[in-house]
Amino acid sequence: MRWAIAATALVILDEVIKWTALRDGWAVHKNFGIAFDIAIPSVVMIPLIAAIVGTAGYFYWQHRLEARIAAPLAFVIAGGLGNLFDRVHWGFIVDYIIIYTSAFNISDLMILGGAIALVSLRRPPHVV
Repeated sequence: MRWAIAATALVILDEVIKWTALRDGWAVHKNFGIAFDIAIPSVVMIPLIAAIVGTAGYFYWQHRLEARIAAPLAFVIAGGLGNLFDRVHWGFIVDYIIIYTSAFNISDLMILGGAIALVSLRRPPHVV
């Protein structure tokens, strides 16, 4: 549960930064596509993101007592919800961290970090 609270706090911080960036005219990248600005219509993208976040939420619930699984899932879910909120509210994702030709935000980092942690999990050896 504490992982979900930490992930939620980061998404709130991310949304505050996005709102501030748009309000104050910071240099931002308005991402209308998915990763790497690949164009997909919103009518496809929003239900797809919601389904992925919902599936991750199901697995989170199933493994909520296993920190090694629940923690990365909490960050993937929260990051996905942050970007989903952007899609619904703004019509695009606000990327405010710009390095050379790449642009991203805290939600993107949460998704990436959680996904890397999940992929790196190894099953304990099966004891016969």
